[in-house]
Amino acid sequence: MILEQGLFDHLKKHLNASIYGQLRGERLPAVVYTLISSPVETSLSIVDNVCASRYQIDCYSRKYIQVKQLATSVINALHQHRGSLGDYPIQLCLLENRQDGFEDQPCLHRQILSFVIYH
Repeated sequence: MILEQGLFDHLKKHLNASIYGQLRGERLPAVVYTLISSPVETSLSIVDNVCASRYQIDCYSRKYIQVKQLATSVINALHQHRGSLGDYPIQLCLLENRQDGFEDQPCLHRQILSFVIYH
């Protein structure tokens, strides 16, 4: 299993929203995940060859409060998660950043979340 499949499966299990690799269609609320940096090998402890992958997870909705609640659900599902995403082994998943956004066309509220996943 690849990391993206594990991330998709984990989010689908914990969220009541459409989940995509890119935004498409009108199915809202929606969560979109994107790899923003390739794995970089690091050493966190005595474990060798730990990779750090960064993902941006965008939450979309036409209602501001709904997008904030969806973002909080994503954070609850991922921040400080250990063990696995699907069958993919995970050392630790950490929230790095959270910010608001708004897209004039088609009038969507957006929460932008950045996570680093150590695997």
